[in-house]
Amino acid sequence: MKAFVSSTFEDLKDHRVHVITALRDAGFFVDPMENWTAAKDEPREFSQERINGCDLCVLLVAYRRGYVPEGQSLSITQLEYQAANRLGVDVLVFMLDDRVPWLRDFDECDRDPELEKWRKSLKESRGISFFTEQPGSVNIAPALTHWICERHTDQIPGGQSNIDIAEHLELVIDAFAHRRVIPFLGADINLCGRKGEDKWYIGASFPPSSQELAAYLDEASSFDYRSKIRCPLQYSRDLNSLPRECPVRNRGSLKKLDLQHVAQNIVARGSDDERTGLKSALIRLSNKSFLPNPAHEFLANLCSTMYIKGYYPPYPLIVTSCFDSTLERAFDEAEQPYDLVAYVGTGHTGCFVHRAPGEEEPRKIDKPNEYDALSFKDRPTILKLYGGYRDSVITEDHYIDYLAHRDIQELLPARLLARLNDSTILFLGYSLSYWNSRVILHRLWPGRPVGKQNSDLQNTNWAVQENPEEIDEILWKSYSSVSVGVPSLDEYIKALGQRVPEIPPKPKRAIASTDQAATVEQRCHVFISYSHKDRIWLDKLKIMLAPVKEKISFWEDTLIDPGDKWRKQIKEAIGNARVAVLLVSKHFLDSRFIANQELPPILDAAERNGLKIFWVYISHCLHELSDINDYQAAHDITLPLAKLSEEEQDNVLAGICRKIIKALGPL
Repeated sequence: MKAFVSSTFEDLKDHRVHVITALRDAGFFVDPMENWTAAKDEPREFSQERINGCDLCVLLVAYRRGYVPEGQSLSITQLEYQAANRLGVDVLVFMLDDRVPWLRDFDECDRDPELEKWRKSLKESRGISFFTEQPGSVNIAPALTHWICERHTDQIPGGQSNIDIAEHLELVIDAFAHRRVIPFLGADINLCGRKGEDKWYIGASFPPSSQELAAYLDEASSFDYRSKIRCPLQYSRDLNSLPRECPVRNRGSLKKLDLQHVAQNIVARGSDDERTGLKSALIRLSNKSFLPNPAHEFLANLCSTMYIKGYYPPYPLIVTSCFDSTLERAFDEAEQPYDLVAYVGTGHTGCFVHRAPGEEEPRKIDKPNEYDALSFKDRPTILKLYGGYRDSVITEDHYIDYLAHRDIQELLPARLLARLNDSTILFLGYSLSYWNSRVILHRLWPGRPVGKQNSDLQNTNWAVQENPEEIDEILWKSYSSVSVGVPSLDEYIKALGQRVPEIPPKPKRAIASTDQAATVEQRCHVFISYSHKDRIWLDKLKIMLAPVKEKISFWEDTLIDPGDKWRKQIKEAIGNARVAVLLVSKHFLDSRFIANQELPPILDAAERNGLKIFWVYISHCLHELSDINDYQAAHDITLPLAKLSEEEQDNVLAGICRKIIKALGPL
């Protein structure tokens, strides 16, 4: 694909370099004005030939129109923009923000009255993005991916692999709907949601990438790895002295700063103070809670969306190689229950632990082949391969102990490994150019290709990266996976999210008794109010009521179809109910939706229509300070259900269900 960059030259020289580099990294051919004249100056003549055949034009506008040819009222830049529109070439417009200070030598607003008219007309006629004096503030990558996805072009530019974007997105969505796919997150997933030149620092609200974490640990420990490691191409140890186009340089840091190598050097070569600094930095990070980015939010919210549509969970497992707990926070904020399996410890004592929803302390998975406490059908499992910051596999020696001296297949539950072997893998932001990234795949899938292999295109593994390097594309082929290079993971995730509402709800099976089919209205009605974070308890309650499920109609929020007027549906469901069951926990009492939309009509129906309320004490909370406390609990609340053994829970739930059935009357 071919792109054209239109702008004035001298004032936007560095901004042009940033945009042209991004376009070329994304696979576009660019023939810039820098190649047209020996003087490296703005062109003095307009040539439409430079725009002919282009798929895209990127227009940068600051406070100059540029050279106006004799006899013309429009500048060369304006003529290029006009030609692009006339030829049907799509134009992405980026304009200098009015609030940003600019060099006086390049500010012609007072001298050229036509400039402000043009800027105003651009603002009014099309959607534009703004930039600042920083070249990297031209946020071209998300705009490129959005442009590609909006037009459903046949190819995604970005390297050797040419993928039909529309077909790829549809296949991924279909795989989610049929629970065939497992997302596998790499460290670069933490680059999603960044704006412009956003760089991570310890006070940032977003989590660091692997390279950012390496740079931070080096700085926090005062080891100064980057001054001790010589450039492999020159004898210089000073990054600032390297030429601007140096391939190992990236925004003042090494382009491929290896986290494990940095940590290993600090531990092996550093002083006691430097090693202490490393540990303190990791502890400081473990105490931080970062805001989820669009990728985390998409994966967490997808669960509730697909639950309503009847496809749940959309994936049985999600794997992450990140140390932060941002993914878990996204699930918590979405009120989506999940099992957490994480690696803790180092050396030969390391192991995986499991924490189920509602549990405060994780349990050690000491017999992986016999471990059966994971429920892939009821909720997804998050697998943290390297643990958290505090108990992390972070140095090269840690990886050797973890991946070379021990068999990870003997540490992970057999049922979890079976899911990995029988699913399509969707790698997001995962680079194979790091050695440890390849070793973990060899350990998870020893002696064979990654994931489930099938000639059917629907079972192909995908590796989605921002502008992957050539080595990544070559390596992904060896792992029987298709490399999908995109200019921006943000826009890729956005494109996936836009297709989720198009998934039709799963057809509901007709419910029939042994005698004849019965409609919902003819059956006894139980309204269940609960927080999505406590969905496990909803499932346990319904399982206990299984013997009478053909005679009882349960209503909970998953029965609201997309587009339905949910307030009306909730009001009608409560009006038709004979019994309301409230699953009470701190999450229940914290839910604004329950407090504003469900509890008021439930309590009103209890007062006016005799609706029978049973509330169940799920976990410790301040229920005595709520209106619920005016109603009798369905069981002894000395201890909440979450604090009871599984056998005791079943006993209490059976008693609650007997009370519900009795309150409904003859079935």
